[in-house]
Amino acid sequence: LSDEDESVRGAAAGVIRSAPDPEIVLALQQMLVAGTSDDAKLEAVALLGSMPSSESRAVLADLARKRARASRLPRAIRKAAQRAIRENP
Repeated sequence: LSDEDESVRGAAAGVIRSAPDPEIVLALQQMLVAGTSDDAKLEAVALLGSMPSSESRAVLADLARKRARASRLPRAIRKAAQRAIRENP
């Protein structure tokens, strides 16, 4: 998901959606704090939103609560996390 090529990221997302694994939640969470691009972080948030697990919900809830000054996380990513929670209860 951190590849710059959109088609590679799309293929990776498809694989994750077809075979979700609890360990993937940890990997996606790490992507959100690593130096990956904002596009890759948005993909990670979308994938977390599509996973029906308490772990993925906890990561999204944590992202949604972060404040702009307390975090270097872009507002778009926080908003995407809030949207993912609303759209995938």
